[in-house]
Amino acid sequence: MFSFSPTLTHTNSHRRSPTLQLQRHSRCCRKPLTLQPPPQTFCPAAAVHIISLCHEMSESDHSDNDNNNKSTKFSSCNSGKMSSSKTEFHPSLNVSNIKNHIPIVLEMEKDQYGTWAELFCIHARSHRVLHHIVPYKDKPTPEDTSSAEYEQWTTFDSTVLQWIYFTISTDLLTTILEPDSTAVEAWNRLADIFQDNQNARAVTLEQEFFNTCMEDFPNVFAYCQCLKILSDQLRNVGSPVNNHRLVLQLTSGLP
Repeated sequence: MFSFSPTLTHTNSHRRSPTLQLQRHSRCCRKPLTLQPPPQTFCPAAAVHIISLCHEMSESDHSDNDNNNKSTKFSSCNSGKMSSSKTEFHPSLNVSNIKNHIPIVLEMEKDQYGTWAELFCIHARSHRVLHHIVPYKDKPTPEDTSSAEYEQWTTFDSTVLQWIYFTISTDLLTTILEPDSTAVEAWNRLADIFQDNQNARAVTLEQEFFNTCMEDFPNVFAYCQCLKILSDQLRNVGSPVNNHRLVLQLTSGLP
């Protein structure tokens, strides 16, 4: 007959309990595992490959810098050429309407040649083409008709010739107009026309100046304006009237 032994049972359970407690404690207090990288080893081939890559990158940076420098120099050269081309543009070619600069239209009946010629010379001097109507020794006409210098000279001369034609009356234009004429030739023809009749015009203007009276005008302003115009015309034909003569004529013509 088997008999139940409570002492043995109790003893066995008592022996197993410390083990179980230790296992439970070890499970609870176990530290987390951390993965450590493997120890690095030196590889000569990899080092050589890295050095070659760095060398190629440095060469590419130098080449980029050289290209940037070249592009900068090229752009600066182009800008210099553009600025030089702008500065080479002649001011005479920029005049669109000569009547804005010379408002007087030269006519045969009005003795305004001196005033017109003075305004024209001032305009030509300011646009660097005065030598086309008043020849200079240091700026002669180019002799080689096939050269670029002669072509440029003809362009400027034709421009000045147009200025002359556009500021004179139709009667004077038909008188001096000739084919293949230059600016200085047209200028001299106009000077001859007005200077040849200079003495006769001076005599006529003197008589008209001394015969002018207040009775022929509606008011004093018109009378004084006529005397001023006559004195200007006399100056243009080489017989200027000073202020003393002008005042004497003004007072003598009053009623």
